[in-house]
Amino acid sequence: MKGKLITLIKYNRSVLVNEMTENMRRDECLCFNCKSRSDCPIAKEGLRLCQLTDIAFMVTRCPKFIDK
Repeated sequence: MKGKLITLIKYNRSVLVNEMTENMRRDECLCFNCKSRSDCPIAKEGLRLCQLTDIAFMVTRCPKFIDK
């Protein structure tokens, strides 16, 4: 793993975070850069899963991506 692991508080819990990918997630994740993010059932389900399990992920492949 190339990124340094750090501890942050997310959704009121202490979690381990890969600092490198956390810093690039907003710019590189397809969901954060998709025109239809607010209406997308895939993005909504992904957010629900992140909140439920205290995880975060970066989407790098999507058949419904529309660039902003």
